[in-house]
Order: sequence, then structure tokens, then C-alpha cells
Amino acid sequence: MAHKDRFTFCGEAVETPKLDREAYDAKRCFHRYDSQGKYPESCSQPELFMEVLRAKKSINWQIKQWAEGYNDCILSITDYMESFTDPPQWVEEALRKMRDKIRKQQK
Repeated sequence: MAHKDRFTFCGEAVETPKLDREAYDAKRCFHRYDSQGKYPESCSQPELFMEVLRAKKSINWQIKQWAEGYNDCILSITDYMESFTDPPQWVEEALRKMRDKIRKQQK
């Protein structure tokens, strides 16, 4: 959640769930979507859910962009990671995996 205001563009439209005060909160809706792929029809905090989801999708989109341009750039993964404040471990792992995947595809 620390990066939800910094990473806001994900390259796709994201549908907002309906507001329902009796539904799951944003954290639980996000966890369910992220772990099970079940997009919520409703949420008790739809705006917060959307901000967090958009940030996650934005980070994933950015990882893909960084990895696709990695061989053209002189920046190291450490330099890319400086875009974050206290980044989660999965971000660096995802960047390395995407970089390696793209390198294999280019060969």
C-alpha cells in the first residue's frame, strides 16, 4: 500500500466493484483476487481496493517494461529497485524472472 500513490498507470481499464458496506473490506477483496483470481462484485472499500489493485497491476506492468528494455539500458536491477521505498521482495524476484524470460525469447 505504500506505493499506491506512486504506481497508478497499469495500461488497462480496471472495473470498480459496487459499494456494499456488508461486503469484505479492501484487504480481503484484494487478497482473494490476488490469490484466487476472484474479482469482487462488491466491496466495503471499493476505492481503496481499486487503488491497491491498480498499484499492483502498475508495478507488474512496469516490471515488464523494465525487463523488455533491460538489455538496451545501462541501469542495473538495483537502480530499478530504487524506484521503491522499502520494496517487497517479490518485486525484485519478478523483475529478474521477467528479464530472464525475455532474454530467452530474444535468442
